[in-house]
Amino acid sequence: MRIEPSQATLQLPLIDISGLRSADTSARHAVAQQLRQACEQRGFFYISGHGVDEALIAAVFEQSHIFFAQDMAEKRRIDKRHSTCNRGYEPLRAQTLEAGAPPDLKESFYIGREVALDDPRVQAGRFNTGPNQWPQGSPEFRNVMQRYFDAAYALGQTLIRGLALSLALDEAYFDGYLQDAAATLRLLHYPPQPGQPLPGEKGCGEHTDFGGITLLLQDAMGGLQVRDVHTQSWIDAPP
Repeated sequence: MRIEPSQATLQLPLIDISGLRSADTSARHAVAQQLRQACEQRGFFYISGHGVDEALIAAVFEQSHIFFAQDMAEKRRIDKRHSTCNRGYEPLRAQTLEAGAPPDLKESFYIGREVALDDPRVQAGRFNTGPNQWPQGSPEFRNVMQRYFDAAYALGQTLIRGLALSLALDEAYFDGYLQDAAATLRLLHYPPQPGQPLPGEKGCGEHTDFGGITLLLQDAMGGLQVRDVHTQSWIDAPP
């Protein structure tokens, strides 16, 4: 069971985006106005009415847990160093997002749209384009993650259209960029912190993401914070 925080407990806006799928133009514009305010004030917001199946979300968490619980040798079989398009497993402390801080205490798994090696886009070296690496003997993992990738990609398209409206543009303004866009599904596992961490050591250092938008699905553990540029302070973003 997931328990959603009430708006009264949140310092970040919670936006019901179901109106973006409405045939009523005024309903779509009403959501777009909320998106604009959230982006101008915080750059980060919660969404409800996203339309992603709750059973699929539960399966994503379950399969992710199963994968990261494997022996390191098994996970290393599909290390993303073997990939030409940044797909596969990334071990603990392989990434440092905050300059001057110790490496991040997280491990990851990268997935994208499945594109064969003989595809012209792969042959041309297109960024982040190529075949995925999948755990051997885990067909359910692959099935779940591919279905979730498609669902999240569709959700991203809906939000991008809403953001176009928020900028007083036609909602199809960015559609050309959404065709065959480079998108990544990244599973993240944050193991327990060490009892005596190094100065500045944390699960994930301060950073901003590149690209269009990031959709973040949290489990119940919490720990996420968002930087408020106006007050130069950190805001908790509870699950």
